[in-house]
Amino acid sequence: MARIIKSKPHGRLKLSHHRHTGKRLPHHHTSYGGLIVLTVVAGIMLAFATVSTLKAQTLQSSQSVSVSGVVPAPPPQEAATVTQPTLVRAEESKPGERGLDFDTLAISGVKLKDTIVEIYNNELLAGAAGCRSEGYSLKITPQYGNNLVVAKVVDNLGQYGPDSKTASVVYLPKSKLEPQFLLSGASKYFGLQVNQKHELLIKIIGGQAPYAISVDWGDNKETDLSVHRTSGKVKLSHRYDTTGCYNIIVQGEDNKGGKAYFRTTVLISSLAGAGLSNTGAAFANISAIPTLGLLWPLYLAVLAFIAAFWLGEKYQVRRNHDLWKTRRPRYS
Repeated sequence: MARIIKSKPHGRLKLSHHRHTGKRLPHHHTSYGGLIVLTVVAGIMLAFATVSTLKAQTLQSSQSVSVSGVVPAPPPQEAATVTQPTLVRAEESKPGERGLDFDTLAISGVKLKDTIVEIYNNELLAGAAGCRSEGYSLKITPQYGNNLVVAKVVDNLGQYGPDSKTASVVYLPKSKLEPQFLLSGASKYFGLQVNQKHELLIKIIGGQAPYAISVDWGDNKETDLSVHRTSGKVKLSHRYDTTGCYNIIVQGEDNKGGKAYFRTTVLISSLAGAGLSNTGAAFANISAIPTLGLLWPLYLAVLAFIAAFWLGEKYQVRRNHDLWKTRRPRYS
């Protein structure tokens, strides 16, 4: 009986396969935990810096990088005094005096140095005076009948001290024009920078339209003249090119010939915040840092780069897996 010899395929050829043959190829993943923590912290810091800068710019914006402010201090502790107001008739004006051809009420008194005094007549702002000196004096338009005059002192931070005692004067004019024409301040004292636009709001009360308004800004420049068809608030604007304390005189006349007078003051300095603002608080002049506008695009670019890198890695892993399924060797 013949012997059957079984042949061994590849008897002399030894095929050694890699130990990972038939398995998914290893892939080293980038650790995104640290990147996420760093980007979140950087985003919080950048957001905080942006919000702080925007808040500062809502008060005062500038093209250059500068910081200025006013050191907080307690409000005035002493009230201004009001001497007995004196009624000055038009015909009694002294020669050489900055004459007014209508009746006025002369107010004077003493206040703390470096403060402003606001005069209220029957709770209506009738004028403001003072800057550096301890004394003050101004004239206001008296109201028909009883006038209750109160002085309010305010410091360079817009903080009010105690009110003065009330002074009373009765005004009975020789002839009345009804309704009486008055001018009042619709905005409080301002402290501004040189060449900064000063917007003064005046309130026209009573009288008969139209109204002619003249404004002497106190800096020896041409007087502004304007005509207004209705009563209410009027915005007047001006720019000062030098520092100083300026007295602003506003005079008006209505269609019946009634006349009114309003005086206020403004402190112009070379630095913002050296005086008062119309909100009654000192403001800071903090300009935006130019590089801050470049950090957000850079931060977003980093986020996009990380996201693209993560998606690319996911894609590569998926692709390697698909190739393994289609090309892996099969052995029978």
